[in-house]
Amino acid sequence: MATAVLDAGARIPTHDDWVELRNNTSNDWAEQNGVNGWKFTSTNGNSIFLPATGYRDFRDEINAGICGYYWTSSLCAGNPLYARLVAFSSNDLDMSYYYYRYYGLYVRAVRDRQN
Repeated sequence: MATAVLDAGARIPTHDDWVELRNNTSNDWAEQNGVNGWKFTSTNGNSIFLPATGYRDFRDEINAGICGYYWTSSLCAGNPLYARLVAFSSNDLDMSYYYYRYYGLYVRAVRDRQN
């Protein structure tokens, strides 16, 4: 839970949050400070860079620097052992996957904008 580490107001984005980010930014594979990842840039110039983190399978780190995998907070309606994720590589950004929740994928917490 994001609030346990980052205090009240922090949360893990839903699948819909990720889709909104993708649809309202220009986004593409990029390198930042020698790290590969996916960069989302809004029309006002603000951007967020998500490193190609890979994932953890027990102690093994898989695909670091090649692919990025980030959890959403959206569970699979038919089987809550699965959750939606965002997956990307240098040529693809995909938000349609579900995966077992016990895999060590990364999270990117957000805070809702204060009015």
